[in-house]
Amino acid sequence: MCAVCSRRRQDAQVLAYALLIAAAVLFFCSKSSFGYPINDWSDANIYFTIGKGMTRGQVVYRDLYDHKGPLLYALHALCALISFWDFTGVYLMEICLAALFLTGAFHLMALYGARRCAWLMLPVLALVIYASPGFAQGDSAEELCLPLIMWSIYGVLRHFRRGGGRMPAGELVWQGVLAGCVFWIKFTICGVHAGLFLALLVHLAVRRDGRGLWRSLGWLVAGFALSTLPWVIYFGVNAAIHDWLRTYLYDNLFLYSASEEASGLVPRAKAMLRCGWEWVRDNPLCALPIAAGMGWFAWKRPRREALAVWLAAFLGALGIFVGGKSYPYYGLALAALVPLGFLPLGRALEDKVPPKLREALNSAFVKAFDLVFQRGTGLLERTFDAEAARQQFGIDQFAAQLKGDRSSLRVFSRRAGRTGALNLALSGAEGTLLGLLGIGLPDIPLFTGVLLKSLYQMAARYGYGW
Repeated sequence: MCAVCSRRRQDAQVLAYALLIAAAVLFFCSKSSFGYPINDWSDANIYFTIGKGMTRGQVVYRDLYDHKGPLLYALHALCALISFWDFTGVYLMEICLAALFLTGAFHLMALYGARRCAWLMLPVLALVIYASPGFAQGDSAEELCLPLIMWSIYGVLRHFRRGGGRMPAGELVWQGVLAGCVFWIKFTICGVHAGLFLALLVHLAVRRDGRGLWRSLGWLVAGFALSTLPWVIYFGVNAAIHDWLRTYLYDNLFLYSASEEASGLVPRAKAMLRCGWEWVRDNPLCALPIAAGMGWFAWKRPRREALAVWLAAFLGALGIFVGGKSYPYYGLALAALVPLGFLPLGRALEDKVPPKLREALNSAFVKAFDLVFQRGTGLLERTFDAEAARQQFGIDQFAAQLKGDRSSLRVFSRRAGRTGALNLALSGAEGTLLGLLGIGLPDIPLFTGVLLKSLYQMAARYGYGW
């Protein structure tokens, strides 16, 4: 029981660390964050507009037309319930999904013996992926699929690390659910899952376990069906099943792809190679770790693990670039393979990282939060004028009710955004100064205090207490 509690506590610490990294990196990299006065990317506005329409009873594909999957719009509908007039909800969603991706990457590194190094490499991994040109402006379908792909990679490789054979039914169903969620966001990204599942089935075929092969395939299909059932119910109740299947499947397969410039087998193959090369050329910090990971698995790992990685990369790229046309963010789904390139480096450096580093950092964070929460709240309240912030909120609220336009509503997010940017700059300055002075751990309570101060100020800007 104590071991289970300890493991859960460690998992919670990893998730908290990943949330912190995700919030910091996406603040600069995503246009949905408070750091940008407006999100002018067309795709993000389309997704959010359809999501808002769903919250008001409109049915996607029947009343609102776009060609992405229904789960993408449903996620944005949840974001609209959090914040209808700005992208705050979208930013929070991106943070949560990025944290889940980073947590999966951490467990993958730990699986291959690089647990201590994972704490140091996770911020680097986040910057490599979310600051890449392929990330574009954030809130793409590919970005939202990253954690779903990451956890499937981790699940399949963990199964092979355990010796292979038949994967338990529960894990197979979970894999099917993850693949189904990706399919109902953007089905061209499902190539990575197809490669992983094919590796599972080939492994069973090589072992001449025909019964296990069909059993595994059945459980995978059952998981996919579970992820599809909510949409059958939703569109069935709204008499829109025909609109759903026609728009998302037929139009995308036969109309959207037919509009591509490349037609014919040879021109299409050339266009695919050109698109793939353009993504590699524009995103070298993602492409090189992927290539390094594939090489390391081919050279150092058992065949079943190498087969899973290579099939996932090949079929993933095939599904993404098969149309012969590409936008900068198309290849971002392949970035789920980037952590594989960190594995050989992590294993090489693992012995050089002090074993007590993680424990020291965890203890410092726990003590910092305890110190700030127990004794620092009163002190933090003295660092800004909370009453003035509340009064300003009352003035802004009255103006918004009087005018009723978008510009008066954006005032709230602009004021909160300036507060967050100022506190971020303050945190960076004090961290740099202490670093130059050679002072490490004392920076943690200061950073924690600035973080909470920022939250308190933003709460006051929006009229909430703490």
